[in-house]
Amino acid sequence: MTSQLSTRGWLIVFVCAALVLRLGLAVKTGLDAPPPKLGSDEDEYDTCAWNLAQGKGYRGPSPGVGRDNLTAYRVPGTSLIWAGLYKVFGHRYGVIRLFHCLVGALTVLVIYDIGRRAFSERIGLFASAIYSLWPRAIFYSARLLSETLAMFWFLAYVAASLWFAERPTLNRACLAGLLLGFAMLTKGGFVIMIPFAVVWAVWQFWSKKPAILLAATIPLISLLTLTPWIVRNYRVFGDFIPLATEGGDTLLGGNNSVVAYDPEYYGHQIFPTLIPEYRDAFVSCSNEIERDNLAVNLAIRWLKEHPDRWCYLIQAKLRRSMTP
Repeated sequence: MTSQLSTRGWLIVFVCAALVLRLGLAVKTGLDAPPPKLGSDEDEYDTCAWNLAQGKGYRGPSPGVGRDNLTAYRVPGTSLIWAGLYKVFGHRYGVIRLFHCLVGALTVLVIYDIGRRAFSERIGLFASAIYSLWPRAIFYSARLLSETLAMFWFLAYVAASLWFAERPTLNRACLAGLLLGFAMLTKGGFVIMIPFAVVWAVWQFWSKKPAILLAATIPLISLLTLTPWIVRNYRVFGDFIPLATEGGDTLLGGNNSVVAYDPEYYGHQIFPTLIPEYRDAFVSCSNEIERDNLAVNLAIRWLKEHPDRWCYLIQAKLRRSMTP
């Protein structure tokens, strides 16, 4: 009992510390401050969310097309949650930041659960303590961005998968699959976890045939979670868009001659229309699907022509990702 009370007490300390630090930064940088500039990530999430809250549909900035279009440029998870908050509290940025701070603080508990199940209670406490003080996590909680929500969904998926591994049931598999689906709808890059989920299922339950079948439903459910979004995109654009149309901009923006040779962009990316040799090519694009396909093709061509810069770009991105 004493040990349980001690663990509970430490978790309360870590959650409170996480909440205070996140709220402190949010207040310091402007709790109700609007997105920093038109066309920023924060502006795009906010525009889509406010349009949803007003019943106008998932409309917002579509690069190269306009600012008020039915769009699939970003996955909808973040804006959908914000829209619900806007619907209840009005168009108040402080509400979003307060919500992010709460989510960031609750993530401390999820990390504890992962550490406890995968290693030990002590490791769980240690990991949760680190996350409560982690600079990048604190920073994102005060911003109008998707990272805080995406991290919560992803870590909840990991915790649910570990919970499933302890006693495989269909309900636990469905929960893990839904959480991974929510993570993908909040940050499209988490789609990379689908093959890893399959590998984990085979590795973990190879000798347990009923369990491996249940584990296989986790990636299946996660993909099914995308179905309403895919159907919506097909109805709007007449094309198969499982996640978003920003992938090309991200791929080309992070792999080009500017970021590969200009020290000012070390580990960063640049918007494709600001890359001199590609600026004119994007003018001819009439919609975001054409733009996305063009950006992907240009990025692949550049990577094929510059294999000598691959190692530089990889280490630059990794080093930047580890800095606060």
